[in-house]
Amino acid sequence: MEPPKMPEPSDNLPVPQSTQPSRRVDPPVGTRWKPGQSGNPGGRSKGLQRRVRELVGEDGDKLATFLLSVLNSRKEKTSDRLEAAKILLERGWGKAPISIETDSPASFVLVSAFALQAQQDELEDAA
Repeated sequence: MEPPKMPEPSDNLPVPQSTQPSRRVDPPVGTRWKPGQSGNPGGRSKGLQRRVRELVGEDGDKLATFLLSVLNSRKEKTSDRLEAAKILLERGWGKAPISIETDSPASFVLVSAFALQAQQDELEDAA
């Protein structure tokens, strides 16, 4: 049995047209970053984080105590109690990875961007 014949360019088949330009346009030379230069040299603003820590305290004990009181209160809505439990668990033990079952021999684990950001924040705070 012969493999199927590939169409020839002269077979008058429609050619897909891209709406995107085929070539990347580089920024003007004077505005390009130099090697080793950061695109955000000032980094993320620490103003709000600093203010919250001033109000709450460095160890977050007031917030943890508040969340624990919400969790233990029968007067609070169940959804609020569950959210308090979730926050306490994630801050105490980290966010659980999400695994996805696939048919392939490899399985993948997705780690949320929030968990990665929390780890980076902890490293920055320790420094």
